[in-house]
Amino acid sequence: MRNEPEPRVLVPIPYFGCLDYLRRAVDSVLAQTHTNVRVVVVNDCDSPAPWSLLSDLDDPRLWRVEYPDNRGAYFAVSSVLFADDADYLLIQDADDWSEPERVRSLLAALRRTGKGLAVSAQKVLYAEGRHYSDGSARGSHVEDASARLEQPATEDYYMPCNHHGLYRTDYLRRLGGYYGGFKFSYDGLIIALSHALGEITYVPEVLYNRLRRPGSLTTQRETANGSARRNAIDETLADLYRSLLSAVRAQPGSPDGLQSMVLTHMPDHERQELASYAEQIAAFLREPTAAVLRVRTTAQVW
Repeated sequence: MRNEPEPRVLVPIPYFGCLDYLRRAVDSVLAQTHTNVRVVVVNDCDSPAPWSLLSDLDDPRLWRVEYPDNRGAYFAVSSVLFADDADYLLIQDADDWSEPERVRSLLAALRRTGKGLAVSAQKVLYAEGRHYSDGSARGSHVEDASARLEQPATEDYYMPCNHHGLYRTDYLRRLGGYYGGFKFSYDGLIIALSHALGEITYVPEVLYNRLRRPGSLTTQRETANGSARRNAIDETLADLYRSLLSAVRAQPGSPDGLQSMVLTHMPDHERQELASYAEQIAAFLREPTAAVLRVRTTAQVW
């Protein structure tokens, strides 16, 4: 009896402004013990482009895509999601890195439980220069969400676990993808909703390493946790979450029918742009090449 081939895992890596860390992220995915991965690095209109950093990687599993304007990480992930027919999608940030068994362990958890999302414990580290108020250097700590995930979803809006997980793509597509009209904080809605749906399976092993660094969206003054801009978006998402929770309770156990509610804040022109980007990436993935795809906006002539 022939062994079934390993399922392909799609790994979009949105990149902007973290050149010192990108190579480690890419290497960690290409080094997975589950080898059937397709890694799509998306340069989200950063200049200069990071391709020289990856120029020595002659790996047919690695693809390079460039956007003409900055759309944010969620948009990049969604456009790659809708461009590919892989059964699974892994969330991987460009400044973080994965342990070698991450994909294999999360995939085994999804196959065992049949749920839509598998998440692991993560180790949080701090870039050089981050210190506590007493002047001592910050070290690292492990975030284990086991206890939070055991609690039922309530009207309180919060993230019960980190968002760096492995999705079944059919589940993520039924939610409308990974972009809902917001450049940050939106992953919290996806995680909170997935918890309410009972679609999260948890692996307590540390499989992901998250770097807290200056210059990221969560540390910049205008977009950091507690900033006025982030608080306003979180309030909007909290209201949306409560509406979704009511719908989930009315029809428990299924994300079907929720997509139109989830995507309430995504303008029609962005839906069209997302579809256009995905179509161009899909054509690129069908024709193996070492070149960089430079996506064209819908306003340009193809």
